[in-house]
Amino acid sequence: MLLAGCHGSNDSRDIRPDGNSDELQAFRTAVQRQDWQQADKSSQSIALKYHDQPDVLALLAKVAYHNDRVDQSADLMFDAVRKDGFADSALVSQAFIALVSSGRFYDAVELSESALAQYPDRDEQRRTLFNVLVEMGRHDLAVPHGRHLIRQRKFDFQLLTYLSGWVGQALVPETIEAMAKRRPEDLRLRFGIAKANFESGQHELSEQELRNIIAKHPDFVVAQLLLGRVLAVSGSTEQLAAWHSHLPANIDSQSEYWLTLGDWSRDVGNEPDALRCYAEAARRDPNSNLAWAKLATSLQATPQWGTGAFRSAVRERTEDLARLEEEIWRFVVQGQTSPATCESVAQTLDTLGRLWEAEAWAAAGTLLPAETGSVGQMRNTIVKQLTKSTPWQVTLGRQEFSMRLDIPPSIDVIARKDSPDREKQAAIPSPGRSTSILLRDEATSRGVNFHGKTSEVMDAPDALFYTIFGCGGGAIDFDLDGWIDLHVTDAGGTPPRQDSRPNRMFRNLDGHFLDVTDQAQVGDQSFGQGIAVGDLNEDGFPDILQLNFGPNCILINNGDGTFARHEVDDTISSGWSTSGAIADIDGDSLADVVSLQYSDDPSVLTRRCRSGDVNAVCSPLVFAAAADIVLRGSAEGKLEPYNERWNISPGTFGRGLGVVVGSLDQMPGNDIYVANDMSNNHFWSKSSEAETGFTDLGIVSGLAIDGQSQPQGSMGIAVADFDFDHRPDLFVTNYMDEQSTIYQQILPGLWQDQSSRRGLAKPTLPWVGFGSQAVDFDCDGLPELVLSNGHIAMPVKDGNKPSDDPSLQYAQPPQLFCMNESGTFSEQIQSPGSYFDTPHVGRSLWLCDVNRDGHVDVAVTHQTEPLAILVNQTENDNHWVKFQLKGTIASRDAIGSSLRVRCKETSWTVPLTAGDGYMCSNERVLHLGLGRSDQIDQVTVTWPNGSTSEFQDLAVDTTWLIVQGKEPFEFREKKRGAGSFRISTTFPFSCFYGSRAVFEANPEQQGLKLTITQRTADAFGN
Repeated sequence: MLLAGCHGSNDSRDIRPDGNSDELQAFRTAVQRQDWQQADKSSQSIALKYHDQPDVLALLAKVAYHNDRVDQSADLMFDAVRKDGFADSALVSQAFIALVSSGRFYDAVELSESALAQYPDRDEQRRTLFNVLVEMGRHDLAVPHGRHLIRQRKFDFQLLTYLSGWVGQALVPETIEAMAKRRPEDLRLRFGIAKANFESGQHELSEQELRNIIAKHPDFVVAQLLLGRVLAVSGSTEQLAAWHSHLPANIDSQSEYWLTLGDWSRDVGNEPDALRCYAEAARRDPNSNLAWAKLATSLQATPQWGTGAFRSAVRERTEDLARLEEEIWRFVVQGQTSPATCESVAQTLDTLGRLWEAEAWAAAGTLLPAETGSVGQMRNTIVKQLTKSTPWQVTLGRQEFSMRLDIPPSIDVIARKDSPDREKQAAIPSPGRSTSILLRDEATSRGVNFHGKTSEVMDAPDALFYTIFGCGGGAIDFDLDGWIDLHVTDAGGTPPRQDSRPNRMFRNLDGHFLDVTDQAQVGDQSFGQGIAVGDLNEDGFPDILQLNFGPNCILINNGDGTFARHEVDDTISSGWSTSGAIADIDGDSLADVVSLQYSDDPSVLTRRCRSGDVNAVCSPLVFAAAADIVLRGSAEGKLEPYNERWNISPGTFGRGLGVVVGSLDQMPGNDIYVANDMSNNHFWSKSSEAETGFTDLGIVSGLAIDGQSQPQGSMGIAVADFDFDHRPDLFVTNYMDEQSTIYQQILPGLWQDQSSRRGLAKPTLPWVGFGSQAVDFDCDGLPELVLSNGHIAMPVKDGNKPSDDPSLQYAQPPQLFCMNESGTFSEQIQSPGSYFDTPHVGRSLWLCDVNRDGHVDVAVTHQTEPLAILVNQTENDNHWVKFQLKGTIASRDAIGSSLRVRCKETSWTVPLTAGDGYMCSNERVLHLGLGRSDQIDQVTVTWPNGSTSEFQDLAVDTTWLIVQGKEPFEFREKKRGAGSFRISTTFPFSCFYGSRAVFEANPEQQGLKLTITQRTADAFGN
């Protein structure tokens, strides 16, 4: 639209007659004949004589244009409309197009706004200006015009979506580039490119563009504002003082200015100052998702500020703004045809006090073909609240606008470096001997040849949506012989039928695996997704929760090498479950269950979608999200739905894919963190104002969205203390063009997106991340991050041919990131031909030590190839230690415990969690690399009930079993290159209800030898 020709019409306009000018008549005749060269011969003379006649100036502009003098043409048109006093709307439109076509975008905007100031009812011109501004990335200038059009009843869904929160998708880089080429000296035209780079996470490119712009146009306010945001988000806050010293006047009237100052304050530890800045940002832009989200997190970190009603209102507004963005996204991907979604948008806008927009959405919704009347009823309700004097944003009587904080702090206050408000980050341990990490796929040589598939055709560009997420699995020592076994899921049938291939159990015999599926009776044939491993009946033997698309099932370990199947009531769980966790949620020392649900939309089984003229997998937002399920375990062995009684019911459902349960926020009790697909992540915590149950603190904790207040396509979750401050941090994998996010816990219960400054934003941006874990592969004392990547389907370009863009390939490279001494991560370059050097369509990923050498190994599922078992063959002499924790007062699995290990001046803290992210279950041990430390000075266990156990002088390079209330017991691990493992000592497992377990294993065994004495019957009746 912007670059359309401006003088293509044959209409020469109706020139006012002048009988005294034969020259003018000849000029007009030449124009009518389109004899541009003849007309040009008299142009100079005509311009001198008729410089005050707008119609003649317009003809001169046309002649100049057709003689390739584009700039002169635009000048003449600009002069014509000013001489005309903007009275002729057609002339104004021609002048606008002429200026745009010559690259004089900001002159065109000035002209159009001047005309509209005199003739405000020219809705068509205003709409053209609105569209142009949106395409060029100038939403700030477009908003007033969009609001005017809504008040004038001149709107459609395109305008409503752009105005109400979807504007980031309207920016058109190709248009901006073309415009910039026409006027290369005006670098302001490249602002939209810088903005697009920033919004896509390419901060370095954005900063480069902005610095070039500002060097030539230092008073260009939006560029200065965006540069501040780039520096703050990328962690370059040390450059903000220099940035601030060169800002133009009155920039402090902008919300983005205060956002940057708030981030700066937070970065140096001045949270009260950050609160003041975020409050000012929210006041200046009541509809900024980012400003309100940051204000909510800052209030969480400063409990002394604000009343309870104010804090609740801020949190609710933040959640409503996030819901609005998701609802608009959903309306767009549904083809702008859903009355129900349109009604939801209108309802949320009404809740936010944005009545003019709410009424417009409802009015537009009444015209949709499938509308049944409910949207119209809502519109009638909203109309009754509207008067001519109703402000665009109603603030009267709304608690979130009631609080007035002190005047925001000065720059000198913000920039001070020493603040008492935050603990200083602990020193990063000096790493042990550094060696290249080597992981080799040994699945086949160790007896595992298994490929869990969701469909026989995995690489179709229009794959049915429910087949894209793959299958999962986990680690379980089901026979308690000390060797970790593997349970993996399969699918391929039609949900919810039980017609898929059976799941498999591989028993580990001295590092070699044997398929014992039939003997163990675990071959469930539902459409398998993930699994959760835990002791559901508290008898000391690990059980399995099988997550299915269809009824889930529980496999209770009988203790004799077999399992008993117990289906979960299909009235509770018959939908699409993905990941789950077994853990004590309510602190009663009995295991409970978390089961994530993706969607309850039946069309997910059949619906196919297209993108333009090509086949494509449907967007997740096409399908309605479902409520996750929590089940409370009782002493009678029952699992009862407890969502309502625990208040675990979010305002907006998510499409759950990853879950972690543990004590994450340093408050009493276990928390539940859920990674959702294209909607806000949930963080359920008991550490809230609620007297009973849980509260979703995702928004206020900083864990719901990334640092730019954007929900993402989140999947995998890894937990570790990445900054060594003894607080759990989180790493979440996301969809392509969405950086994987590292959330650093900067204060108890408050996390901050540190992806850019940790070096993880740029390298994760191109890929679709699924499974992820944090693990110290080389035992140097610093955690690594391992990621399983792969596209959701075979992407295509025009003609349904596979794309040649590396980031759009179905198979994508897995990634291994190593931490250095500065705390940043760098991707390890892999040797040619290794697993990490080869693209895969990776899905679930979990940790286990398959050969008991103390070095953690990895299992990975794929869409187009068998399960990989990546055995850690990293060679060095660094030390390590592993711990198994068992509760007696706490639940048997002791989920929610934390372990602190000190070796001289260095200490590590590791939380014991369940869920483990994406469709998987890790080996339930705590592994620590100790680097060069050859002796553990002190170990402190904090149990879920708050009690602690402390031990001194423990050996390294071994596994310790710590039973609550007992002294540690040492398991000697197999040394590398040694023979078979054997426990020669009978250990009294007093935590197993007074029972004793005696077990042994050797490579020749093919059946299970397990002797249990004094075993109490479990609550499930086995």
